[in-house]
Amino acid sequence: MKDIKEYKTTSEWYSDARKNNYSIPLAMCQGINTAQQKLNLDFSDIFELFIENKIIIKLDNYFIYNMKGYLGIRK
Repeated sequence: MKDIKEYKTTSEWYSDARKNNYSIPLAMCQGINTAQQKLNLDFSDIFELFIENKIIIKLDNYFIYNMKGYLGIRK
């Protein structure tokens, strides 16, 4: 897969991740899109922010998503 900074949209990343056999909750994609709109940030910025705040956890080829989404970001 490409570096996360190279993806412009959630759907572009999702499509590539699925081709590489990653399991991704659809709620995670919706959460990323919602956070992009609410926080006015790019896909890769939201993705990294979610990883940093343990809203998204990657375990092998699985992604686990905290349903609090962007509301769970520590200030």
